[in-house]
Amino acid sequence: MKHRFLALLAILTLPIILDSCVTKKKRNETGAVGKFYHNTTSYYNGYWNANEILKESMRTLRAANVDDYNKILEVEDYISIDNPKMVKGDMDKIIEKVTTVAQLHEPSDWVDDCYVMMAKAQYLKQEFETTEETLEYFQEDFNPSNPYGRNYKSKKLTGKAAKEVKEAETKEKAKLKEAEKEKKKKKKNSWLKKKKQKKS
Repeated sequence: MKHRFLALLAILTLPIILDSCVTKKKRNETGAVGKFYHNTTSYYNGYWNANEILKESMRTLRAANVDDYNKILEVEDYISIDNPKMVKGDMDKIIEKVTTVAQLHEPSDWVDDCYVMMAKAQYLKQEFETTEETLEYFQEDFNPSNPYGRNYKSKKLTGKAAKEVKEAETKEKAKLKEAEKEKKKKKKNSWLKKKKQKKS
């Protein structure tokens, strides 16, 4: 009885183990077990811990805030702190955790959330230019209508978004074609000039 149970258990777990060994089947494609692994690990190891640190840091900043009613108050009370260095160490931990998730678990669905978390941490450190750069990268790389972004889904786009992507692709092709024509024209003109100079 015990041997049958172990044999049945081995038969049931073997496909899961084999599927998890090869996380990438094709280029940019992850199997179901690999995707589950990346999602679970990235959420519970990196993102969740970073989010808890962020919540605690915001509580610390709110507690340190003293409202001055002679000035216009900030919408969020954790922004009006004069010394953001009190949570700098925690913000650096958050950035480190979400960066690790983005690098190690790229197929995960939590990578885009990690970039938003990174921007929040940079914002609380009052590094506004870095925050802007992170959000610009996020907007460009995770935009589903950007054909060069990682979330591009041309087949699933419909209506206006699909039309815009198609127009952008057509314009890009036309630009490349025009540049190629210009290059050939310059090459031909250069060749003709050299030929004329040799004759003279």
